[in-house]
Amino acid sequence: MRVSPRSLPTLALALLVFAPLATGCEAAVSLSGLEGGCPRKPGASLVKITSGDRPFCIDSTEATNAEYAQFLASGFTLNADKIPDGCADDTDHTPSDHWPPAPGYDDFPVQYVDWCQASAYCAWTGKRLCGAIDGGPLAATNFTNAKVSQWLCACSDHGATTYPYGNDFDANACAGSDLSIVASHPACVGSVSGLYDMSGNVWEWTDTCASSDPTAFCDAMGGAFDSVAADFPCAGERNWTRTASSANIGFRCCLDL
Repeated sequence: MRVSPRSLPTLALALLVFAPLATGCEAAVSLSGLEGGCPRKPGASLVKITSGDRPFCIDSTEATNAEYAQFLASGFTLNADKIPDGCADDTDHTPSDHWPPAPGYDDFPVQYVDWCQASAYCAWTGKRLCGAIDGGPLAATNFTNAKVSQWLCACSDHGATTYPYGNDFDANACAGSDLSIVASHPACVGSVSGLYDMSGNVWEWTDTCASSDPTAFCDAMGGAFDSVAADFPCAGERNWTRTASSANIGFRCCLDL
């Protein structure tokens, strides 16, 4: 079992400055939330992405079991007027299976959470499910458009790369065969240093749904530990109904700046 960077001193990981790029998403990273333009928030540390004049931050890793347990312990509930469309009857935030997690799994991605639960967690952290760069949900027709999708922009360097780590598939770069501790695959780094696991490990819910109906399908991106090779590109996508949950679905959050 690899050691998660979360256990290393923050100073050793936190300081990195990027020169402006001619193309793609310019970025700065802060694993402490104090450098690089991203504020400190609950949950995973944030990586800053600059796309045109609309910068945003994205979680450096998928939400973990330990972070989700903190959310549940908080007793957080959304006000009625803040509950997303289609989620009014989905108010129990407890994962549908494998909860609580087995000992030793704190730093693994949380599983068995549906879209509504993921959205509520992100609201608790002061963030949101990744959606449109201009704010709000992403139209379902734009899930492959890195110019407007927060998640895809961050994964693919604004569409410059096919995979988070480059254009050539590497079957060993990411967690494509076994569920793993977040950030434990050093080669599985996105277009920004410090952005991990955007391919493999678990599919990641995004704010990209066909409609506001409770049975509408919502997109999850990036493939999972049980995926086939065709799922691992940044644009790899599957969709489930917003109340569906599974062992291979997790999420991360974004923050508008």
